[in-house]
Amino acid sequence: MSKLFSTLNMGDLHLAHRVVVLSPQDYAAVSSVGGLIVSEPISTSETIETWRYTTDTVHDRGGLIVSQLVHPAGAEASFAATVDGPGIDAVIADYAISAQKARLAGFDGIELDATSGSLPDQFLHSGKNNRPDRYGGSIDNCIHFLSEVIEALTEVWSSTRVGVRLSPYGRFDGKFDGDPSELFTAVLSALSDQEIAYVHIVRPVPDLDIARRFRAAFPDAILSSGDYTLESALVCIESRLPDAIGFHSVFPNLSLARR
Repeated sequence: MSKLFSTLNMGDLHLAHRVVVLSPQDYAAVSSVGGLIVSEPISTSETIETWRYTTDTVHDRGGLIVSQLVHPAGAEASFAATVDGPGIDAVIADYAISAQKARLAGFDGIELDATSGSLPDQFLHSGKNNRPDRYGGSIDNCIHFLSEVIEALTEVWSSTRVGVRLSPYGRFDGKFDGDPSELFTAVLSALSDQEIAYVHIVRPVPDLDIARRFRAAFPDAILSSGDYTLESALVCIESRLPDAIGFHSVFPNLSLARR
């Protein structure tokens, strides 16, 4: 049987297999015993009641579900460059509120969206973030915002139930960062120090050596998603560079793939 269908511990999320379903339309249909679902984005405006039925449905089928967290300020491409210190504090407090709502709604954990153009990603891009304060300029400074958001989230949740979604080779404002490998090696190392459950890397890393650098920087669970087919997922998981593969729908012939 493929490693894709072996057990995996992502912090305190104990999975029966390594197939993760992302933002499904029908949560009941894709729930599986010991399987993980990452929900659609949840913002500060969401209500607890909106999601309680969904989490109950997944749990009734033996599955696990984590809440993806976003912040509406990420829609403003210049937000990270212009927001002042009190504004940053307010945004971090908003993330904590969303995390608390996710907990009350019955989720098993949370996944912070820090992919292309999201608010954390705006701060991360050292090639564009030239803020003169502690949140910009050097790579270490650019990581501060993400680290402080994680600190706020782990006051609500155990770090072993927190994941972060990253897109090292995504685009921000139509451009790549100057050196994604250097930047995101540092990001992954910082996240490892915060002992989070997993990182979710969107789009496969294009270079094997860089993938190994990322793995060395973050030795805990790595979820990878992109345009995977069943065949490419089976090959990728055997490389041991990612630990789980994310799909936006359950791929066909799942029962046959287990054999």
